Amino acid sequence: MAPSSVDRWGRLSPIDKKGKADTYLLSTCDLCIYPVLDTFSAYPITSIKIEGRMRGPKYVATVASIYRHALDEIANGTFTPSEDDEIALRLAYSRNFTMGYGANAPPASIMQPVHINHPGNSGVYIGTIKNIDSRHIAYIEPVGYTNLMHGDGLSIFSDHGRCGTTLTTLPKIQNGLLEIPVPKEARSGDSISLTHRPEITSTYESLIAEHQTKPRQVNHIEALITINASGSIDVTATLVTPHHTLSFSYQSEYTLPRAQKYELKGEDLEKQIQKTKNTPFVIASTIICPPGLFAPIKMQNEIRREIITHATEKLHHAYERSPPHLSEREIKINSHCSREKPQIIVLQSEYTREETETPHMRYISWHAFRAHHDPDHDTESVGLLLPIMTSDSDLALMEKDLALFTSWGITKYLVHTLGQAEWIRSQAPYVQISGYLGLNVTNHKSISMLEEYSFLTLAAELSAKQIQKISRYSTVPLAVVVQGTMVIGVTKNLQSIPWNTAPAFALLDEKNRLFHVLPDGVYNTIICNTDELTLIDHVPELVRWGIQYLIIDARGRSSAYTKNMISLYTEVLHGADPALLKSSLQQMVAGRCTSAAWNRGL
Repeated sequence: MAPSSVDRWGRLSPIDKKGKADTYLLSTCDLCIYPVLDTFSAYPITSIKIEGRMRGPKYVATVASIYRHALDEIANGTFTPSEDDEIALRLAYSRNFTMGYGANAPPASIMQPVHINHPGNSGVYIGTIKNIDSRHIAYIEPVGYTNLMHGDGLSIFSDHGRCGTTLTTLPKIQNGLLEIPVPKEARSGDSISLTHRPEITSTYESLIAEHQTKPRQVNHIEALITINASGSIDVTATLVTPHHTLSFSYQSEYTLPRAQKYELKGEDLEKQIQKTKNTPFVIASTIICPPGLFAPIKMQNEIRREIITHATEKLHHAYERSPPHLSEREIKINSHCSREKPQIIVLQSEYTREETETPHMRYISWHAFRAHHDPDHDTESVGLLLPIMTSDSDLALMEKDLALFTSWGITKYLVHTLGQAEWIRSQAPYVQISGYLGLNVTNHKSISMLEEYSFLTLAAELSAKQIQKISRYSTVPLAVVVQGTMVIGVTKNLQSIPWNTAPAFALLDEKNRLFHVLPDGVYNTIICNTDELTLIDHVPELVRWGIQYLIIDARGRSSAYTKNMISLYTEVLHGADPALLKSSLQQMVAGRCTSAAWNRGL
């Protein structure tokens, strides 16, 4: 992370990179609660989750089997953490282990040290190379694991890269130092770790092979395929799963041409239809095929894929929640909401005197408001945005703030979590509470559970189609973030940044893109995207759908940016063509304009 300066719109200026920068500031240690699994099992927990994304089968097999065995031992009262199991877990994949906040691990143990210069598997740390002789024998001061075996794979990490070696003999220990042959690339000061043990690999490869031979659950499709004399194809099918029996029918988009040399036979098409390979479907088909028609193999395969696609869509629809039944009163509420012109809400990092007469609502970051509020300012159109992360100790410190803000006339609060809302209700029962992105409002069910909120912000991952559908059935006023650099991360481990201090701070990635880092509480920082969400083109649609609030996230941006953005969006609300205003907007955005999930959704 490095300091930067900003221009008149609050955008970051390029960072001058000098010297070696910290490389993997956001690389966390891997969570491992195996040593204290018995403690967690005593809690009212019904399942544990193992993160398997972006991991190979060996990793999943290793971790799942070790935890399964440990849970069985805990149930029998015989559990004792095993060093062999911990070594296997580390060799499966480890960027150093932490037991995490749930086990009261110190915050410093959550993130990898800033000097770590590789993001991959760190294995089991052995020690540091003290020196290397002319025979390329490294003398290592052991501070970690030393029970090495023939065939072990070792990795050597340094500032200039990574190399490896395999033990062909057991290492000697003389004068307290391990003697291990190393590649010529190794240097004194490099760290060395165990990263591979063949016998562990073979054990879990056997588990994988055993699992792959087990029969998998399949869904059966019984299809009647009727090919008409014209070559058109009608399909009527029944999908049978362990939980559903579903029927569907359609007319294929494919039409069979007249035969030139070879006629299509029903049994030939049936063979192709049955080749479902690795899909979770088995197709049994009855085919009615008149003479004189032909279908190349490619078309036959496409007909099979078409059947599977329709079956998949039917199965997905079976699990969709149906929209709620609305009473006449609720329908009237929705109709009333859809006729109201949306109000603009601005999120700001600082409390400043208004520079625009355009009506809008402001939500100021909690700690900035406390530090810089002028009690003589009007607070009618001002609310407070809570920090994204608030622990119990944070809320205890914020109790005095809440009493003070109430005395100043603040009655509006924007929260990220249910816990924050409950806390405010317990301290100030009569204030207005609204929900921001942390509540992850993605469907009508979540809205129905939060009907006491003044408004709810729809999740940023929703598509236009999803926003339209949700707004149609909502009984709570809805907000959509239409402008700003979206928060992509929150951390307690980056440099603590005081409020309203210069210079600005940013993270610089390998593509030379800047990610603005802003304060968000006493010890928290938020990391913003390098590109800026821009939905000004879609404001007319949001108005038609009855969205009540348009949010401009101007945290960390200048007053000039805030004033001009409010003006542009107000013009669109009053009927101006967004296309005519886009060029003015693009002069102020950070990075590129992006519509994020508007077209693709979740």
